Amino acid sequence: MVPCSVQVYRRELEVDNVVVDPLRASYLVPRVTAQEVIHHFFDKDVRLSWDGMVESVDVVEILADDTLIFHQLHKRVWPSTQRETLFCSHKCILTDAPVPDNMVGHTWMVCNFSVDDDKVPVSFLSVHTVLSVDVSLAANRIPASASEQHCMSGSSVRQ
Repeated sequence: MVPCSVQVYRRELEVDNVVVDPLRASYLVPRVTAQEVIHHFFDKDVRLSWDGMVESVDVVEILADDTLIFHQLHKRVWPSTQRETLFCSHKCILTDAPVPDNMVGHTWMVCNFSVDDDKVPVSFLSVHTVLSVDVSLAANRIPASASEQHCMSGSSVRQ
């Protein structure tokens, strides 16, 4: 299997005087299923091992087995203030979505979006800059024979 390089697409966009700059990135993860990719993106216990910008992550509330509210503190990057996010994260399998000929199985997806929650004290949130996030990651499994032409895909949905 031939891994492809990360492909990132960025569009400069401002909505109501707020910079939103949607991103789309795609990458092939050899010998890993779509479900495994989604698990590592969703599960807080492994997030710190792959996301070097996260200082801590806590589960604020469990809404369902596949839907959680996370409070995430990001590492400070000089000269900006430290950032944090409070977001709902939902993991699902898109069983009704059509499966292209070059893919095996269904599409897996995680959607994250910012929320307000009284369980996180306002005084704590006011210490840092609170980020608003709308992010999704979609993953598909493709056979090794098609790996040279296609990559697993993750994309931002904030537009």
